Amino acid sequence: MKHENKSNKFTPGPWSFDGLGILMSKATKEVLARDIQNPDDARLIATAPELLELLETAFRRLEEKSGNSNRDVGLLVSIKATLAKATGGAE
Repeated sequence: MKHENKSNKFTPGPWSFDGLGILMSKATKEVLARDIQNPDDARLIATAPELLELLETAFRRLEEKSGNSNRDVGLLVSIKATLAKATGGAE
């Protein structure tokens, strides 16, 4: 289940933070944000493409698993909602 919003394509990852407040795409060298004050926020934002990919993979594997328990179904619903928010499918 690859989440790609046709009207909003993400800048390709990986992204990096230079420690001086600039977040950029390693692939395109595009500056994504400037003046990020909190390095912890910047590191979290920089991992967004990887986190999205991992969450998509986890969703697919959990969804494919036979005999999903009620706990798994609840987790799938939560993951799907989070993916929708991340990809523009939900507010």
